[in-house]
Amino acid sequence: ALYEGVAKGPLYPYPQAKIVTLSPSPLDAFYLGGPYFHGDAGYEVILRYAENGEAAVVIGNRGQGQVLLMGVHLEIDHYLEGMRLGYRLRGWRSQEERLALLRRLLHRLGLI
Repeated sequence: ALYEGVAKGPLYPYPQAKIVTLSPSPLDAFYLGGPYFHGDAGYEVILRYAENGEAAVVIGNRGQGQVLLMGVHLEIDHYLEGMRLGYRLRGWRSQEERLALLRRLLHRLGLI
């Protein structure tokens, strides 16, 4: 198994495309039926859903590699997708932070 804990979800009734806020720093991300994670002490929690504090993005070691699990879609342009869905978002600052975080995570995995 990639994750020895519980990946439970969806967090919201499926299918529900929405923009969610993540913490510790307010960061908007696109959500489409993903889980939240808990119970595997070998994984580091990177981001949590601001609404309920559950882990949204975790990273950990498995075998000879690393695993990144995300209940949100950091790879999707939430600003444009949010406009299509009719959301009012904080603006581009969160977009830049989202992309920088995604690059850091991929770098940590040795993918870029």
